[in-house]
Amino acid sequence: MYMRSDFAALRVRKDVNELAKGTFTCPQARTRVEFPDGPNNMMHLIFTIAIIDLSGPFANGDFTFFVDIPKTYPFHEPGIEYALNPAAAEQLHRNPEQFKSEVQRILCGGRFYGIDFPSHPRQIEMQRQKWGLRVKRPRDDDSPAASSEWDGMASPNASDAIGIEAPVLMDCADGSAWKRTRIE
Repeated sequence: MYMRSDFAALRVRKDVNELAKGTFTCPQARTRVEFPDGPNNMMHLIFTIAIIDLSGPFANGDFTFFVDIPKTYPFHEPGIEYALNPAAAEQLHRNPEQFKSEVQRILCGGRFYGIDFPSHPRQIEMQRQKWGLRVKRPRDDDSPAASSEWDGMASPNASDAIGIEAPVLMDCADGSAWKRTRIE
C-alpha cells in the first residue's frame, strides 16, 4: 500500500521532469532545478530562474527559490510566505517606470527600503575585468633592468608608486540602471 508521502514524491518527480523537458519554460526566462539532498529527497528543491527578457523590471535578474514541499502535496498546495515589501508595492502601483528603475538599481547591490542587497555576481565579475590591472609582472629571475621588454615602459608597480587605486566595485546606485550581459 502506498503512503501519502509516496504519492507526493511521485507527483513532484512528474512535475520536475516536465519542467526539465522544457514544458513549463518560456523564451523570456531559463529555469534550473537542483536537489540539495540528492535525488532520494525530491521534497526539498532549489529553483533558479534567470530572466532573459530585457523589457521588464527584473531584466537580467537571477532569482533563487528554496522550496520545501509538504508530504501532503498535491492534495494541499505548498504554503507561500508573502514577503513583498509594502513600500515597493506602493511604488509599483504609483509609478511602474520608477519601480522598474529601482529594481535594476537593487540588482546592482546596495541598501534599499532598509534592506541590504548584495551585488550581483555578474556585476562583480565585470568590475574585476574592467578595473583589473593587466600588467606583466616580472618573475624573481627576471628583472626589468635586464630585460629589453621593459625598455621605455613604466614599472609594473608604477601605480603603487604614484598612489593610484582601482575601485573594486562600481557604485551604480546613484547612476542609471545598469544592464548586465549574460555570461554563458
